[in-house]
Amino acid sequence: MALFSIRYKKALADKSLELKLPQRLRNSMLRTCEQYDPLEDPHDNWSSYKHSPKAQELCLRETGANQLVAYSENKQGWVEADFREVFARGPRAMVMDLVEAFLMVLPDDEAHKCERELDEYIGSHDSEWRIAGGCFFKIDSAFLAEEIDARAHRLLDRAGFEGPLHEFAEARAALSAGDGRNAVIMANNAFESTMKCLLGKETGKPGELIRWTIDERLVPEYYEGFLKAFEKILHAVTSGRSQPGVAHGQGPDVIEVPTPFAEFVIHLTGTLIVFLVRQKVEFAGDTETKSEEPDPEDEFGPIPEGEDIFGDQ
Repeated sequence: MALFSIRYKKALADKSLELKLPQRLRNSMLRTCEQYDPLEDPHDNWSSYKHSPKAQELCLRETGANQLVAYSENKQGWVEADFREVFARGPRAMVMDLVEAFLMVLPDDEAHKCERELDEYIGSHDSEWRIAGGCFFKIDSAFLAEEIDARAHRLLDRAGFEGPLHEFAEARAALSAGDGRNAVIMANNAFESTMKCLLGKETGKPGELIRWTIDERLVPEYYEGFLKAFEKILHAVTSGRSQPGVAHGQGPDVIEVPTPFAEFVIHLTGTLIVFLVRQKVEFAGDTETKSEEPDPEDEFGPIPEGEDIFGDQ
């Protein structure tokens, strides 16, 4: 998947996406990454770091930037910077890119541990952003919905469901960018793909997938009447795509999908994904990590707002 600044390029350019990175959160993120970035030769202090140079190169290659930059108070502008200097005084979107790139170059086991620690620190700073599956995503609504979305993403990642993981990430990215129509489409795709992964099926209509999911006994039978009620809940998500203007021909006029409806579909999808995937994951003896005590901080001040480091203006 594309790095943060590419996924949110339009929203960052028109300033419809607010991005805050308090200094203490920057410090926590850097120190977490440093724990997974040893020297190539631990006996040689002049040796290069093992992973951050690769992350830096990946970031430049993926974004097309000529160099990493950080703000210099002495020169009153952006100057060339290295991996660590970007965390201290670099553009917010570039910090996010570097974190995602760093996770990409880590070995899988270390990447999962590093990401989990990063997500805990991000949550503890009361940030509106979280990270799962190697991607940052914005949390826009109440705490319950926030945790549902984050947990659904983590469970999909840990269950190895790459298709629905990317579709759910794209749904959240579309919602953050104000694109309700595509948010609904991708949320439904993610839910259908999750059922296919759970069932080991490559094809199937929504109604069939729901029926097969129930037949697989992923829902406890001892709840009287729960199976039928649950089927109606599942249909509520898959039928969301049948609303006017969603995943169908729009006619002569473009029909906007209201943000509240898109949020409802994504959060309902996340709730159902959490339930179904946890049934599978917990049967395998897996558990979920908890976190966080909030510690809000003021926005880091000296970096100017709205600077375009990629030359798009």
